[in-house]
Parts: sequence; C-alpha cells; structure tokens
Amino acid sequence: MVTVKHIYEIAKVKSQDESFRLQDMSLENVCKTLIGCAKSLGIKVVPELTAEDYARFQEQREEQLRAEGASLEPSSTKRKE
Repeated sequence: MVTVKHIYEIAKVKSQDESFRLQDMSLENVCKTLIGCAKSLGIKVVPELTAEDYARFQEQREEQLRAEGASLEPSSTKRKE
C-alpha cells in the first residue's frame, strides 16, 4: 500500500529516467503511469495513510503470510518410504 505522496516522490525521481524524458512526460503523467503500474501489480494507492491504517495493514498482511505459510507446510499424511 502506498500513498499518493509516495507516488509523487517516486515520480520526481523516475521523471529523470531517459524513457520518461524522451517522451517529454509531465510530472502528472508520470504519476498517472506509476499509479497504473502499481494497480496492475496489486499495490493499493490511497490518498492518505494514518499510523492506525498502516498498523491494520501490517496485521492483515502478517495473517495472510501465516496462512500462506501454513498451506505450504508438508503434510503429515505423506507416505513414508
């Protein structure tokens, strides 16, 4: 999860990349491109992120990772050879 402010800060750096300079893209268009890329990668872009929102996001993410880890653990029902 990233905020629009994060996108803006990334866009300021990325706007110096040759690919964006060659296209003479405005900072606004670089931001729009980055938002599109983020969304296509499953990264949520939010207007603001409070400390509480971030803490809730981290808790949810940890739960997801634990669940994924549990599903990857070897099953005790495997045949022994």
